[in-house]
Amino acid sequence: MTRKVNAKKTVRLHLALVGGMLAVGCASADTTYIWNRTSDAGAWNNAALWQYEDGTAASDFPNSTDAVVVFREDRYPKFPSLFVNNQHLYMTLKELRLVGCGGRWGEVSSAADDKIACTLTYMGVLSFSAGGGMSFPDLPAVSPQPFYYYLTTVPACQGEGEVVFDIPGNVEVNFDRNDILHRAVESGNPVLVKRGEGMLCIGQGGNRWNTSTAGAGKPEVPIRVEAGTARLVFATTSHDIDVPLTFAGDTARVLVDKRDNTRGGLGFGTGYLAETGALTGGRHSIESHCGSVLGFYGATAVETQTFSGCLAGNLQFEFKPTVASEFVFSNGVSTTTGPITVGGEGSVRVTGGASFPNVSSVTINTTNGRLVIDEEGAAAFPKANFSRYYGQIEVPEGRRVAIKSLTSWGSAVPPGVYKRTGSPLSEGTEATWVAGDGLVIVGSPAEAASVAATWSGAGADHFASTAANWSVAPQSLTDGSASVAVNVGGYKHFVSDSAVWVKGFTFNQPHFAIGAAEGEELRIGSGGLANPGNGEVVVGFASAPGEVVLTADQTWDPGSGHILIQGPVKALGGAKLTVSGKGSTQLRLSAATPDWNSPVLVQNMLIQFNASDAFGSSRGVPVSILHNGRDNSPTFANGVEVNRPLVIADRSVANGGRTKLVIPENATVTFNASVVSSNKTEFAIESGAGSRAVFNDLFMSRNNVWVSGSGTLVFNGPFHTNYRFYPNGFSGIIELHSTGNRFNGALGDYWTAGTIKTMVPYAFTAQNPRRVTSSSDATNNPVDADTRSLLYLKQNATLDLCGNDQILGDMHAALGGRITSATPATLYMDFTANVVTEYINANSKGGYKTRVEKAVYSGAVNYSKWGQLPRWFMADSTSTGVVEVAEGTLTFCSGTGVVNLTPESGTAYNYPDALARGSWPKASAVVVKGGKMVFEHSACVGRKTDVRFVKMNNTYGKLRLESGVRQRVRELYVDGVRQSLGTYGSSSASGAAHHLDSLFEGDGVLEVAGVPGLTIFVR
Repeated sequence: MTRKVNAKKTVRLHLALVGGMLAVGCASADTTYIWNRTSDAGAWNNAALWQYEDGTAASDFPNSTDAVVVFREDRYPKFPSLFVNNQHLYMTLKELRLVGCGGRWGEVSSAADDKIACTLTYMGVLSFSAGGGMSFPDLPAVSPQPFYYYLTTVPACQGEGEVVFDIPGNVEVNFDRNDILHRAVESGNPVLVKRGEGMLCIGQGGNRWNTSTAGAGKPEVPIRVEAGTARLVFATTSHDIDVPLTFAGDTARVLVDKRDNTRGGLGFGTGYLAETGALTGGRHSIESHCGSVLGFYGATAVETQTFSGCLAGNLQFEFKPTVASEFVFSNGVSTTTGPITVGGEGSVRVTGGASFPNVSSVTINTTNGRLVIDEEGAAAFPKANFSRYYGQIEVPEGRRVAIKSLTSWGSAVPPGVYKRTGSPLSEGTEATWVAGDGLVIVGSPAEAASVAATWSGAGADHFASTAANWSVAPQSLTDGSASVAVNVGGYKHFVSDSAVWVKGFTFNQPHFAIGAAEGEELRIGSGGLANPGNGEVVVGFASAPGEVVLTADQTWDPGSGHILIQGPVKALGGAKLTVSGKGSTQLRLSAATPDWNSPVLVQNMLIQFNASDAFGSSRGVPVSILHNGRDNSPTFANGVEVNRPLVIADRSVANGGRTKLVIPENATVTFNASVVSSNKTEFAIESGAGSRAVFNDLFMSRNNVWVSGSGTLVFNGPFHTNYRFYPNGFSGIIELHSTGNRFNGALGDYWTAGTIKTMVPYAFTAQNPRRVTSSSDATNNPVDADTRSLLYLKQNATLDLCGNDQILGDMHAALGGRITSATPATLYMDFTANVVTEYINANSKGGYKTRVEKAVYSGAVNYSKWGQLPRWFMADSTSTGVVEVAEGTLTFCSGTGVVNLTPESGTAYNYPDALARGSWPKASAVVVKGGKMVFEHSACVGRKTDVRFVKMNNTYGKLRLESGVRQRVRELYVDGVRQSLGTYGSSSASGAAHHLDSLFEGDGVLEVAGVPGLTIFVR
């Protein structure tokens, strides 16, 4: 029973909804006040409608640092607003919890935007002590869209330690006042922790954070955004934030927009960005979708800030501190299209694989401003036009950075190679705007007029500088003019032992290798490579560890032979490489090329990934792979990490083909960037025994996905499929670690074995932003309409919830299928009205056969049925969880007769499905919230099962007991109130002592027998 608790007599109560009822547990010693509605008449701001459950009037909040206030409104969820009239200017609580204060799906507020919302109004400053905070109910089964809480109060924190705002998915919390989140007292250093999948919106009114009437002069509260956080909205427009903003989770996101979707700004004075915990670089982000600014303008409190996440949307980045400091972008690929500005006393460093593939402009505009680019080639800013009036571009020793263009003091800098003034390098033109001992290449170097040259290899060595190796010596090997004809073969070598730049090679003899000596480069221009014969061309080799540099867009034609890359390759100015084969040819990638990050198109040939970073390390520009036939799909060797996005299409058939990703036995292959199919290509993954394929970013198929083998597939990023998911002959494990998975259509229509593990809550959902990776070479088709998952379970297939709640639109579970979870987890079924149903052809007419469940539920799985589609249990489950019906009809079948399924549209046809007996004997409870639960036999549930009726929308659902049924259970509860022992049923149940037509129907009887055990009679 819930009640007001005196801290001197008891301990703090922890509350949670379990099976629709309120469960109470004990923890640390605090005072808990539980408010509940006493009537559904009138408005929430009528204090007379509220009281503590011990009868004490609830007209006023307590004011204590150990007070825990719980609002319960699950009985009367009709009025989505609450007004608390309190006289305290500051009211301090340990914790405020909302339990059931969510109304119902379809009940909207009177707000102009008609959002499903609840408003909590407090006339003063609501302050939370350290270790406390606010928590909100999770609404997965009652809200198909975000539920909005508007808190019209001044939020404040105090004490020393964390103040946690725990916001689950599908919930958005808005501080609706024009005031700030501040410290309530001068002493103490509280930290606000944003936790959970939902959104926290701070600064709704748009005022500066430290100028509210109640909080004037108060320092601001540092914020930590933890793993799983969806978004944190800053709606401020001023640049005066003097606290650290810390990222502590891979999926943490900060949205720098005003709440009305107009441009805002997140500006830092002495504040700064920080990172803590085990972060995988590049997966947390700061975003804007209306051109907001992320700026640093003051005397920042730290000399160096490192951010391994990414900037997204069209966020503008400005780093203009007033003291010497550095901002380091490390590892993340920032997809923002907004400009970057470096000024003041600031230095921005791009390192560790970080890049900005979509940024169009970079500006350096103060004397001491500096942009340090540690990345080779055009990896960091492939599309950016640079401009400067002051400041410098710094390149480390041994590095060559290519930029698209540069304007200095309003004048265009001519294309060419530049070095710092006084540099000892022999190459390049001195420029005052270059710092460091590397080189900056502006634009694409211009090739000289073409000159024919012939390589004979007649000299005593293989060096380009040896005149005897040339039958016709070129005029120059350094200006891109030489079109080299190679007339010697048999695994001969061409070694660039100085700065050699040729237009291209034509190999007239088989088996030839080209490369550069250590510390040197072989530059290849627009002529590329041509191999008219059937030999093998080797690019780079052990005795020539220098780099092969592509200076212009070019094509490599392997003829009927192969190309083997076993040395480093890179490109200048974003030069694109096209490798075009004849179907039977191969491109073998056997060397790391970490600096190769320009566009690549490979078509009509087999690619073998035999080394990590084979196409470079940047996750920005995709590699397009167009092949003909699944046997020409890419292959992968053990230990390979693919760090470039892949866009793959099989063009072997007119209406789409299949790409087959083969993971060898006992091999581990990791994809750190997106893997996407296009042009209606299917994906097939074949995992060998003991293998492990890890997808750390988006995996998306425009068509079906087929999975076979017995390895483990790990999806750390979202899994998207437009049509069907077919684990066909699969006996391995699939782990879903992301909440963004979209299994459109059926999941596992041919699933005959194997296990899918949902490692996070709500892994099955379509309510996430769509992500598409496009390529100009292979037109990408985005995923179709949002649809919740339809799951097929067959034969030995297992869905393991792993303790995480999941939502499915529909399910067909055949004999042998199993849904399990070692720890409690709820499977919500038929959640939306937009349910995907499977059309069954039968005698040229249609029927629907997607709601029959013959799988076994085991472990601690809870089952909650929503939606109007009927469902039938046809197996004996062993789970100890709760079975709940909220909408529609849920039937425990007797095992006799047939189910006639009528289609929702088209020609009516009853498709019979033979029934099997269904039961859940170890269920701890069956809960009837709405709709109807049907017992067709007397052993549907167990002797230790409770039956609970919970009013929803002010009405009760029904338990139908068919004729001849006498179901024995332990206890009967109605709205949490335990009923007396005895027999219950409808007015037509002649064997029942208690006739309750509001709860029961049918002729059967429910026998409430109490706790089973030994009975002792005393005479």
